[in-house]
Amino acid sequence: MECVIFPGMFSTERRVELRIGDKEYVTYADEEFLTISDEPSEGGGKKGMVWVKVRRDLPDAYVVALPEETLSAGELITVPKNAVQEVV
Repeated sequence: MECVIFPGMFSTERRVELRIGDKEYVTYADEEFLTISDEPSEGGGKKGMVWVKVRRDLPDAYVVALPEETLSAGELITVPKNAVQEVV
C-alpha cells in the first residue's frame, strides 16, 4: 500500500502515514516491511509502500493487517481493493 515514510525513534524503525479516503492512519514499522523511494512527498518524508497481509476479502475492499497497530485503529484496517498491490 502506498504511504509516506518518516524517520522513527530507532535505527531501522520508521513512522508510516497512510491516507485512505478522508482517514489518515499512523503506525510504526521496521524497514523490512517497507519499500522506501527517494521521491519526497509534499508534506515531507518519502513516498513508499508498506507490506500488508489480506485478512478478509470483501466485495469492494480488503481488511488488511499492518506490520504494527495504528495509533488510532489497531492492526486491522479496511481499504479499497485498488489500494493493495499483489507481490508475486
